[in-house]
Amino acid sequence: MRLSPRVVLLPLLSAVAVGCHGHGPPTPMPGTVASTRDDRAIVSVQASTVGDGFGFFPSHPGAQRCVIQGGGPPPGLRIHGVCATQVLLRGPAATVVFTERWPWHAFHYSGSPRRPQQHSWRFVVTRSGKVVARGNSGDFPPQFVI
Repeated sequence: MRLSPRVVLLPLLSAVAVGCHGHGPPTPMPGTVASTRDDRAIVSVQASTVGDGFGFFPSHPGAQRCVIQGGGPPPGLRIHGVCATQVLLRGPAATVVFTERWPWHAFHYSGSPRRPQQHSWRFVVTRSGKVVARGNSGDFPPQFVI
């Protein structure tokens, strides 16, 4: 039986589109687990209550293109940018930093300098596995638009 490219690509594109918008925590492929301490810390944050909504960031250290969903009237803002995940290991705790970057012309707050915009969120994963939000900083992010 031969499948047309349309039959194969539609489910794949649907899965990619859902993954880029942060609709809940990431789900690993069946039979896989986060293998490094960095990966486990990131997945812990993304699966936690305080880290809900950060599933569109990479679930491993690194950066990738992403669509940043902002607020506003439906369908809301859709800003094309870069989402990066970083892990800082200090003793038994791990700090996970999610940073998004986007072009100034795509979205900026009044008075923002004409340069690429960025915003970061920090989370600490304690030795016991508890996830604690440690704040955010940077330019006004699209998610804060109401």
